[in-house]
Amino acid sequence: MDTTTTSGRARGETGWQQVRDDERVCPELPEAAYAGPNWSGSGDRRAVEHILGRPLSDEWPPGSMPPGTRVTVIRDSSWNGPWQKEFQGTIDDLGAPEPAQQANAREGELVYWVTFDEPQHESSGDGPYRKAQIWERYLRREPQG
Repeated sequence: MDTTTTSGRARGETGWQQVRDDERVCPELPEAAYAGPNWSGSGDRRAVEHILGRPLSDEWPPGSMPPGTRVTVIRDSSWNGPWQKEFQGTIDDLGAPEPAQQANAREGELVYWVTFDEPQHESSGDGPYRKAQIWERYLRREPQG
């Protein structure tokens, strides 16, 4: 047994529990972090669908930002998060936006898959991440050039 991997996973669980506790991610998605750093394209989708136990939707809600839309991920002015800084990314076609399911979500708020231009860290220091589901309130659509 590879004890380095096992102990690394145990250390990571502490950080993931904090993320789950404050409802920034559904409980099943942390498993994706242990699937390896070589996810790409359809591999991401297969892994996430496996973890969720359901297919991701391909039906984009009317009025939602389409895949390929350039966005800035912004910080919340009322607390130190959810990311360490503002940064750019692109709405990803991994799956269509879905309604946010957390208790503190706004009515009708969507959650988008966003691929980051550069790997990013959460305000807690966790990361780096190259892609994440981001609540609509933390996305600012960039003007088309």
